[in-house]
Amino acid sequence: MGDSKMDISLLKVKNRWEELVDTAIERMLEEGAFSCSCGKCRADVGAIALNSLPPDYVPVGVGAAEAASTGEDELQHRLSQAEAAVRRALDLVKQAPLHSGASEPVLVNPNEDLVRTVLADVLAHQKEEQWSALQLAWALAYSLRELPPKYTTTPKGEAYARADEIQPSAVAQVLVSVHSSLQRVKAEVSGA
Repeated sequence: MGDSKMDISLLKVKNRWEELVDTAIERMLEEGAFSCSCGKCRADVGAIALNSLPPDYVPVGVGAAEAASTGEDELQHRLSQAEAAVRRALDLVKQAPLHSGASEPVLVNPNEDLVRTVLADVLAHQKEEQWSALQLAWALAYSLRELPPKYTTTPKGEAYARADEIQPSAVAQVLVSVHSSLQRVKAEVSGA
């Protein structure tokens, strides 16, 4: 099956909403809906929009195959959801734009690092289980789907998002998410 001692940081997942939100932002830029098109405002709109959509993580490389099997109607529905989220986010950013900052904004979801850390810890205590890289990537993706996203574009925003991690209930939620995701992957393997 594989080695459960693999480096969890090498597992690559993506939120499929990111591409749709990027498409919606580009469309609205072309329409002239943005009063400011600086990188910071665009990243802030993306972060706010992604935080309002349900996370839809998949292992990198799997999303393309799934997207190909998604019907045109479903794709258009998801794109309209992304556009609505971007419009709401754009309204918020227009009210209080944050153009300052010396560094280029980077869109991150701190939950990704947190879940990787918890997954690595759980696997370290499951000596009897053997997992492939794809199975672990799916476990990571399923775990991230169960947690509310916390996209941010600044180190300060990331610090605020990570402050939740010290709450026992937040840690418990992540642990439950990781354990249930591993059980789901295990069930999918046994049912295959």
